[in-house]
Amino acid sequence: MCVCMCVCACVHARVCVCVCVHSLSGVCGLSSSVQRQFHVVKEQKNWTEAQQYCREKFTDLATIDDMAEMERLKRAIHEEHVEEAWIGLKRGSSYKWQWSLADRDFYGENEAEFRNWHRNEPQETDGEDCAAIVAAWEEWIDHFCGNAPSRYPFICYDSEKPSSLITNLTHPLTWRDAQRYCREKHTDLASVRNQRENDQIVAFTAPANSFVWIGLFRDTWEWSDGSSSSFRHWASVEPKNVDPKEHGLCAEIWPSGQWNDEGCDKLKNFICYEAPRVKRTEIVRVKLQVASHVDLDDPDVQAAFLQQIGQRLRSKGLPANAKLTWRKQSDGKVFHKEKNGKKKKRDEL
Repeated sequence: MCVCMCVCACVHARVCVCVCVHSLSGVCGLSSSVQRQFHVVKEQKNWTEAQQYCREKFTDLATIDDMAEMERLKRAIHEEHVEEAWIGLKRGSSYKWQWSLADRDFYGENEAEFRNWHRNEPQETDGEDCAAIVAAWEEWIDHFCGNAPSRYPFICYDSEKPSSLITNLTHPLTWRDAQRYCREKHTDLASVRNQRENDQIVAFTAPANSFVWIGLFRDTWEWSDGSSSSFRHWASVEPKNVDPKEHGLCAEIWPSGQWNDEGCDKLKNFICYEAPRVKRTEIVRVKLQVASHVDLDDPDVQAAFLQQIGQRLRSKGLPANAKLTWRKQSDGKVFHKEKNGKKKKRDEL
């Protein structure tokens, strides 16, 4: 979050000074391109114990955002010769519709929430957890992909192809198998971000004269770290969602890389992740208007303002562990008086 703000601090009984920060580009967020690090822990713990361990030693139980991370995780468990391991996914209670393609950069503002349901849809009957497009209606329905899954043609998205949409109208599959096919051969099942794309898919799928799977699904599964990632990599007939009420259901990963749901009380190895540590220095300029008798070279005065500025910046989004220091200039001073009577300084985040 970028802000422009002023803060005031009283250093001594009757000495108050105001600081205006005119540019805070350094508070605008850290790079998200750095990969999270996975750690395979070969200790037997239930899911809750594994979660606590990961939070104490690293960041949390593993969250997975895409197939690239999935492949890295798969290699990690192969190297450690682990058969089954907890990841950070646990079944919750509230259903949510979301896209199989979890890449947040793929969706513009509100595009991930675009829906084009037929009237009275979705019915959200138990097992009707995936969306299909009906070309004759140019609209969507929810259909069976959990219990007794149906087989239909489907449409893939391919980020490497000029046309981007790839239809498979002659080899019907279950939604889960269609997802796997699209990820192996292309990128993922197709998302529909707006009415223009909906019309394009209708034109592609009209020859099928049938329901056609798209990448929309619903589930109640939630990540331990609160991530909104919709990435899932279940095995063909998973999750079975047979809930042992006492302990709940949690996700484990198999050597194949596919996931299974299992009672959270079972003892298993587990996978933690460590958030990327990005160290970055940002310089921002501030201007002070002070009474003539205030000594800005006084360490107590400087410390008081640094504390006040830090509190305000953290309320605007600065990470809690960011370190603020004053930056001395080439002559060893922090402050220089301007010609118009004002003084200026620089600091480092």
